Amino acid sequence: MNAEAHEAEDWIWVISNGGPLLLVAEEFVHAWLGIDPPRDGRVIRTRFRWSESSPPCDYDRACDINDFLGELPVGKGSAVVLGDEPLPTVWRPCPNAGGGVLARCRYVESDEDGKRLLDRVPALEFELSSCQLETQSGRVALFDSAVSGADFLSQGAGAWLQLPPGRYRIGVAEWKPEPDAAFLLHHFEAV
Repeated sequence: MNAEAHEAEDWIWVISNGGPLLLVAEEFVHAWLGIDPPRDGRVIRTRFRWSESSPPCDYDRACDINDFLGELPVGKGSAVVLGDEPLPTVWRPCPNAGGGVLARCRYVESDEDGKRLLDRVPALEFELSSCQLETQSGRVALFDSAVSGADFLSQGAGAWLQLPPGRYRIGVAEWKPEPDAAFLLHHFEAV
């Protein structure tokens, strides 16, 4: 299956080809190279290698993240990697709180059940991660980390998240609202 985003009303679920998803502010999207070789003499050192016949790449760096979230330098900024396992992911804005929740679906009976549950996320205790995300434009790209930023911009295989410009800290919570549903939630809160 190709990386894709499928839309149901205002819901855009982003799905990877099997690797981690990436969040990067609009101003740094072009600096992410995915599986393309590094340019301008940049040398990347990683443990993971998706291809032994190519030099280490940005995708390898993303695959080195062994936690729910990880932060990597990208251009003159940074990106947040959604690690652990590739999960269908959707953004749910919380305009009154100045942020939102990124919901990663572990399992759910149906799309309708997922939407019903995510429309009613209760107040949860989020464990604060060390990751932060900053956006000057307020637009943040969510896409498969194997894809270059240029390909994301030209092909649109992913989604744009809209946040007020600023810096956000990111919390993590596992939520199992019903026996047949489980989500990994990331709360974005303005700093």
